[in-house]
Amino acid sequence: MAHAVTQAAERHVVEQLCEGAAGRSVIPRLRTLSPQLPVSYSFTPISQLLALQHSPCVSLLGWDTEQFQQWSQEGLGYWTESGGVPPTILPRARLLLVGYITDQPTDGQHDGSLYIRDANGCVPCEVLQSDCSCLESLLIFPCWIYIPTHHGGGYVEVLSPPIPVTQPEVAANVLAVSSFITPESAILYLHNIKRSHGCQVSVTGQVSLVTSLVTVRSKTFFFFFLQDTKQSVPVIVQVPSKLFWYQVLNIGDTYEVTSLALSSLRGSSRQVFAVTSSSLLALCPPLCPSCPSYPVTENSEKLTESIETERSSDRPLERPTGRRSKESKTLTYKGVLTRVLNAPAGLYELDGALLLCTAYTQLPSGGRGLRVGARVEVCDAHLQQSPSPLFPTLVLSSCLRSRLRICHFSRLNTPCSLSSGARHLYLHLLFCYRLRLPEYLWMCHVIDKLQEKLCPRLVRQSCITRPLSDGAQGPAEKLLFPILSSWSNGRRERNLRDEMVTDPHDCPLREYSPLPPPWCLPLLAAFPSLVTTSKNLHGEESNRRLHWSHYLLRSGDLSTPHVLLGVLQVSSSGSLLLKDQSSSLACLVLPAPPLTWIGCVLEVHHYHLVTENVEVKDDGENQRSRTYAVFLAQDVRILHSSHSSSSSCPLARPRVQPPAKIPRPEASRAQRHLVIERLEGRCMKPGQSKELQFRATASWVDIQRPSPEEEDREAKRPDEADKPVSKVTLLFSSSSVRWFHFLQPNKLYRLTTTGETDSGVFERLSAPPLDTVSGPQCLQVPAEWTLEDVEVSILAVDVSSLHGVL
Repeated sequence: MAHAVTQAAERHVVEQLCEGAAGRSVIPRLRTLSPQLPVSYSFTPISQLLALQHSPCVSLLGWDTEQFQQWSQEGLGYWTESGGVPPTILPRARLLLVGYITDQPTDGQHDGSLYIRDANGCVPCEVLQSDCSCLESLLIFPCWIYIPTHHGGGYVEVLSPPIPVTQPEVAANVLAVSSFITPESAILYLHNIKRSHGCQVSVTGQVSLVTSLVTVRSKTFFFFFLQDTKQSVPVIVQVPSKLFWYQVLNIGDTYEVTSLALSSLRGSSRQVFAVTSSSLLALCPPLCPSCPSYPVTENSEKLTESIETERSSDRPLERPTGRRSKESKTLTYKGVLTRVLNAPAGLYELDGALLLCTAYTQLPSGGRGLRVGARVEVCDAHLQQSPSPLFPTLVLSSCLRSRLRICHFSRLNTPCSLSSGARHLYLHLLFCYRLRLPEYLWMCHVIDKLQEKLCPRLVRQSCITRPLSDGAQGPAEKLLFPILSSWSNGRRERNLRDEMVTDPHDCPLREYSPLPPPWCLPLLAAFPSLVTTSKNLHGEESNRRLHWSHYLLRSGDLSTPHVLLGVLQVSSSGSLLLKDQSSSLACLVLPAPPLTWIGCVLEVHHYHLVTENVEVKDDGENQRSRTYAVFLAQDVRILHSSHSSSSSCPLARPRVQPPAKIPRPEASRAQRHLVIERLEGRCMKPGQSKELQFRATASWVDIQRPSPEEEDREAKRPDEADKPVSKVTLLFSSSSVRWFHFLQPNKLYRLTTTGETDSGVFERLSAPPLDTVSGPQCLQVPAEWTLEDVEVSILAVDVSSLHGVL
């Protein structure tokens, strides 16, 4: 049986890893491991793993059932202690993974991440403990987790050290390269103006800080600091082939770094040491005497006690504007990730009590490994207390000088939501408007509410959460623009390198002012209760004879302004409705809105809420009640329009003057233009108890034909331009009543048919006059026909035909 396993291993090595003699050279090493390879396990090529494994799994070579159960119980520790509903554990898969660890993906671009590759595939991997010796070595991975991602593919979490199949080449002793200097001597060397140009040095020191791995303008880099008992010196790593050092460096360990050159920071005269392509990194014994260590907080309750103790001694700073400002506390914290609140916005929950915000940094590998149940460490993070009443009291935020790393991978069957990069809406707004943390948290809350109201049934989620490729504002940014732009006025542009290196440290998270919500975005279902429960009711009026009463609430009377937002729709009875995913709210717009508003997302800050109560004695109900909003058309802002289109999302745009001649629709349909002269009110349709109807008197208007072919055909017909203006009575009933609130006298409209191409259809469907023999013809407007607004000033119309009409 062992021989069969060895043969399978040999075939896998030859086919997936090497070829010919190179493949046969590693087979003897595999034979020595064959007693450890159970028959039930099989080797999996990386290409098959990516293509066929669509659910998370864990492979634990050599583990029995008891070991697996103990491992599972340890992964449920937080939920067992808190009494919450325990999640499910990762299912086991009996797969063996063999490959090379590399820092270079298939596209050849170094990004600081690690990968496992074989002959036919490459998969990203996360390793808890890594060193330089594992690179480009053929390894067997006995214990690992595979996590598929939403955008396709997946990544591997390596649980235990891989077993080398081939021994890595031993690097030359770095001590023989050059003599090493301490960080104290390195600082003196930086400030020595007489130093030789182009000279390189080697430094030995303890790593005190590792910043975030940052990509700016397609350039990836990070800093680390080497210290001794007296000084700390910064080192920048921006050579692509050395970016994997980010995975290797551990805070508190002592390293020897060779061939460091001097470099000036972009846009600054400050000089730092820079890693070169010939630099080497080696772990060495701790310095003597040892450097000071920094405490790590691992309990949210202790963190709260510490904050309460220091609160009395903290004196708030005063900004020039008079707003009270606090200073954040910098610390290192370890905790269990218990909830992913909003991965694109960088919001997570630690230990069920602490909010972690990673928006001000760039997550390594896009956040791979940040799954519910993982234990994480956040180094040099900023702790803020009560920055926003919408979120937990304690908020821990990582800046560019912070480092977030996984201490233990999650053992739960939970997905990983990767960050989509700098073009995501949250990060776009954060950097564009230079937001502080309280402002950013409120912005995230508003965008979440906007998605809750509209997505996915009314507006596509990608339309809300993704900036447009043409640079135009999406609905979320358009909603937030007035207040975000007011906050960003006067704030200087961020200098990312200075934030990472400069002492004393300064970044947008260092100071903060708690921010009450400037306004809120409630669901439409909550508005009716506002009128009856609010303490700010403007007035009440009743008429006992009609058994009628009403309540009025002005939007300005609410302590926190409530923004009215929804998609404008029309009911079958002709009533205007604002709709979101929770409910719809009747509304009255004054004056009548244009027809193009139908289907648009409207935002209104100034409005009146009215609740009318009517007592009905003859009906089974004692009282009928309805709530509606009243607002002016001039107070409406269109955030999103379904009539215009963009590369990724339809948007509302300022009205652009079209050409003088009206182009025909793609599918030629019969249409005529008309001017409304008189509009009558809605009434019950004769013989119908609930169906409404209304009628309008209009005049047909002739429009010049745009195409030469059309003009040739019309030339063969009798000239219609000399015909007198013909009038018509339009009857609207059934669902065509929806046009009632949009029609206005003395305005020009286009009436378009469906399924008809002959303009004579308007005469064929016309009936004799309703009231008098000499009255205008009557046209029953079918429910499927459409009406559109037309601007008179931009049309090539027969002016004589409009004389006396407009």
